Amino acid sequence: MPDHSIVRGDRNSGPCLPGHGVRERRAAPQHIKDAQRLCEEKARGIFKQILCAVKYCHDRGIVHRDLKADNILLDTEGNVKVIDFGLGTRYSIGEELTDWCGAFTHRAPEVFLRLPYDGRKVDVWSLGVVLYCMVTGALPFRGETVMQVRRAVLELRYDIPRYLSMGLRNVIVQMLTKNPSERPTVDHVVGHPWLRQGEEGSPSPAVERLPKHPDPAIVVAMRDLGYNPDDIRQSLLQRRFDEAMATYLMLRDQMCQEVTFRARIKPQVRPEIVPTPSPADPSTFAPP
Repeated sequence: MPDHSIVRGDRNSGPCLPGHGVRERRAAPQHIKDAQRLCEEKARGIFKQILCAVKYCHDRGIVHRDLKADNILLDTEGNVKVIDFGLGTRYSIGEELTDWCGAFTHRAPEVFLRLPYDGRKVDVWSLGVVLYCMVTGALPFRGETVMQVRRAVLELRYDIPRYLSMGLRNVIVQMLTKNPSERPTVDHVVGHPWLRQGEEGSPSPAVERLPKHPDPAIVVAMRDLGYNPDDIRQSLLQRRFDEAMATYLMLRDQMCQEVTFRARIKPQVRPEIVPTPSPADPSTFAPP
């Protein structure tokens, strides 16, 4: 792949356009890493464009394999450009790649383990790291050496700040799923409720948080309060917006604030940090 290829995601037109040597109309673009920590609304708009550009590549049998803030530009009009396809390659559906590359701070577990991998899933992991950086201003997996970062990645040891919304936490956790077979595709990420907020016909925040399968711990707590477990399940399944649903959401919000959730291991928790929620609920992704 050429080192200076560009794929552009336009915030107004929607479709992704490929280009080579695209000339800037105004000032030179900045790297998204220079924007520091972004609010969720701004991060959502930028990240949707990044997803659009990567989806354009994946749909055409191309994986990037070096997605990071250094390779994502933002111009003065808010348009995103994904650059530097030097490690990019073509792939066929079902093909597994065996050359292990990419920035170690954004490298997926299967690459660290030197296993054959699906290039699309590796890109999704890297995008999860990019999104985390955009909304926190820091890398999720940290260390003084490559081996320390590798250990953090393989142990899935990272923290998510409390100030992030539940929907944003969930999409990050899904993209940073250790098992690539359980990690979503770009198509699935695009359909996540957090990415669809503000779109016509997108679900309200209350509806977004409703799972297809209720949390057993919350069901037990509600049963102790006198609720029938079958009524709870039907209320959530049918979106009844009744007393049972309101109680479920209230208890779920309390649990997210008070209980430590962590994917697979217990993290080191700082006072201002809440660990990643677990288990991740794949039902939060809309079908492609």
